Amino acid sequence: KITRDFGNNSHQVVLPAAVNLKRRGIYNTIHGSLLESDHDDEQRKWEVDRIVIHAGSRESATFDVHWKTGEESWMPYRRITHLQALTEYLETV
Repeated sequence: KITRDFGNNSHQVVLPAAVNLKRRGIYNTIHGSLLESDHDDEQRKWEVDRIVIHAGSRESATFDVHWKTGEESWMPYRRITHLQALTEYLETV
């Protein structure tokens, strides 16, 4: 569960209390690219509108993805290879 959005694509999440994860170097602030929804309804809300720009090259590239919800986020190439919006964007550059 996400408890706080810091606005820079990092989020505070609830971690299991039974295990002392901080001792193991695991903290409750996570980059948005590592989060995945477990609800199909949520997935439908996050449809891609378009990709507008990228930084980096090849497999290390990140892309500024604009969602139909009005949100935007930088996503690594490996997370968006399946998107039609990526194909359309790459045809324009």
